[in-house]
Parts: sequence; C-alpha cells; structure tokens
Amino acid sequence: MELLSIRQVATELEISAQTVHYHLRHRHLKGVLIGNSYIVTRDDLEVFKERRRPPGRPKKRRRNSKPLAL
Repeated sequence: MELLSIRQVATELEISAQTVHYHLRHRHLKGVLIGNSYIVTRDDLEVFKERRRPPGRPKKRRRNSKPLAL
C-alpha cells in the first residue's frame, strides 16, 4: 500500500495543496490525519480520480430549437 502526502496528491492531480485540504475536510477524498498532516493511500486517490468531475464550467444544455405548437 503506497502512502502519499498532501503535496504528492496535489502534484498528481495538478491542483493546489489547499484544494487537497478542502477535499479532505469535506470528505470528498479519504485520508488519515496523523499528527497535523494527512496521509492518502494510492487506492483512495484512484477512487477520487474516478468520481471527480472534469475541471471548468459545465457546458450549457441546449434548448429545444423547435417552437412549441399552441
């Protein structure tokens, strides 16, 4: 079982360490608090990657272009 630090997780996900802390505090990402540092397993990181939505603003849904019949 591979253990990762916050910095390693942030580098792999290409996000800041603060964002990793946010995901840990809100339990989006599993981790274990040891002293004052979190440790994340490789398996938990992979589960997080699978569930994570792509970054950026979601695309707008297209409205039906056909006019409504009255």
